[in-house]
Amino acid sequence: MGININADILKVKENLKQIGICFLFAPEMHVAMKHVMPVRKALGIRTVFNMLGPLTNPARASKQVIGVFDEKLCEIYGKVLLGMGHKKAYIIHGNDGMDEATISDATKVVYLNNGALETFSISPEDFGIKRASVEEIKGGDTPLENANILRDILSCKTKGAKKDISCLNAAFAINLSGQGDTLLESYKIACETVDSGKAYDKLNEWAMSFTLD
Repeated sequence: MGININADILKVKENLKQIGICFLFAPEMHVAMKHVMPVRKALGIRTVFNMLGPLTNPARASKQVIGVFDEKLCEIYGKVLLGMGHKKAYIIHGNDGMDEATISDATKVVYLNNGALETFSISPEDFGIKRASVEEIKGGDTPLENANILRDILSCKTKGAKKDISCLNAAFAINLSGQGDTLLESYKIACETVDSGKAYDKLNEWAMSFTLD
């Protein structure tokens, strides 16, 4: 895709300021968790560090979207983020087991909004999305395959389930940014941004910034 995920902090800041998007590679940017990752890989099982990672975001973002692997963690994360002083956050878990919003089943959502927590559920039908099987929305087996899937979605070569689930998950971040009064409105903004080619243009602009160094 042309994105350097190992870019140093100066490049990351430049991307965020000039392009409006950046990627923080945890092993490079998260000093504390950096030393934990080898242990996590060696253990090969979920530990408390799987939960601590998103909560100790080195960017210290006041607004955040977090996907969790267990629905019981939704409320726990919400309370922790509230205690940490976050202004807004969405914690989501797909009922099919996905740690993101899904379109094969309902999705549990905990919404932190200026000191208050709200728990609710959304379904694909709420957004006019046709339900799809897990097989239809699963990613590829390699990073290259997943990169190609993303490019095809953003360039409008791929429509249907993969585009739907991508736009649905994007809607949560879009909503936290203040665009759209409801998740449905934010979902429509996500779809329009892809359909207009703006999302693909932004990806290419980001990739181009690395070739100019």
